[in-house]
Amino acid sequence: MKTFNKLLMVVSLFSTFSCSVDDDSSLIVIVPPTPDIKAMELPASMLPTLRYTIQGRGFFVGDTVVLRSAVGNPNTTGEFKTHSVATAFKIDFTVPRGCAGEYDFILYRNAQMYDLDTKLVIDEDFAVADVEMRSQHIRKQGRITITSPDFMSGDSVVISKINSKVRIPTNFNDLGAKKTLTFNLPENFDDGVLIDDEVDISIYRVTLTSFATSAIVHQELTYTVGDLLGGGVVFANDEMTLDAFVVSMNYSSNMPWGEVHRPELEVKTTRSEVGTGAANTKAIVDKQGDWNGGRYSAKYCDDYSVTADGALYDDWFMPSKDEGILLYSSCTEINSILESNGGAPLGANTTHFWTSTENSFNYVIVMLKDMTPPAYEIGKNFGDGTGRPVRVHKYIH
Repeated sequence: MKTFNKLLMVVSLFSTFSCSVDDDSSLIVIVPPTPDIKAMELPASMLPTLRYTIQGRGFFVGDTVVLRSAVGNPNTTGEFKTHSVATAFKIDFTVPRGCAGEYDFILYRNAQMYDLDTKLVIDEDFAVADVEMRSQHIRKQGRITITSPDFMSGDSVVISKINSKVRIPTNFNDLGAKKTLTFNLPENFDDGVLIDDEVDISIYRVTLTSFATSAIVHQELTYTVGDLLGGGVVFANDEMTLDAFVVSMNYSSNMPWGEVHRPELEVKTTRSEVGTGAANTKAIVDKQGDWNGGRYSAKYCDDYSVTADGALYDDWFMPSKDEGILLYSSCTEINSILESNGGAPLGANTTHFWTSTENSFNYVIVMLKDMTPPAYEIGKNFGDGTGRPVRVHKYIH
């Protein structure tokens, strides 16, 4: 003889007999029993946003898991009703965000709360702190780098706005105290996003996401290589800030980079990356002062000014090594523009031009006229070099 589990049901049967068909009806109401869950299996701990299945016997369709702050636990407060789906032998539910701590496992059934005398431990959601971006303005297909000490290999980013969301793979780079994630914003990221509108950037790790920062999405670059702009010619765009790098129409006569016989005039703080040329130039001029009567390349670039279309532009500097490489990589495109507008082409009447990147006490990086190789180390007092001022033309947001 087979043994069957008995399910207690309270059944109310209402019957009315009448000559009218409309009056002939019957209603069966099934009221779930008081929970008596057997052989319930729980994980040791859970993570926010994940969906869990609790196995057991005695669950009922319509049951809901409620997380209630455990008595005597100061780290959790409140009550969380979860999204749950139950059958007779299991219940699925999703752990909500922001509820790390210890909770009593409560079953909500038929408008009643039943404490199953079981504790659930919810682990901390991961978080990222000290997130940095060079600019909060990004463009479609732009290459974006963000930094934080909390990034990990395998992290991806989620860009979201209104009803639009896209997860993007990243390149992870461990720089010690800081870690970077680099990614490209897809060109087709349109739905729900207005150009010049704000989006959220979150970090996706395994199955969790954590908000990192926000940014403004722009349609396209405003300036094009070869444009006449701000007293010179555009030779590159900063994809992060949408600013334009502009090279001057003219250059200095041959002059040295700086003093090489006085160690106290070594700058020591110059860098090579794009975006460091202005700071390099200021550091060189602050250190070298009026050496050689002010006749050296960084001073020439720092003092350079020009008026174009009624506006004065006096924020020029000597390019860093990487800025110099950008400049010469656009040589073919911009030389014809320079010449046709009364300017001097790159490399005219010189073997090299100086960069603001110091390599040692005696040496500095220069850009060679024939670009073989593009960046080369040479003595600071080698007098055949010229200074070619550049500036950053700010994008007006």
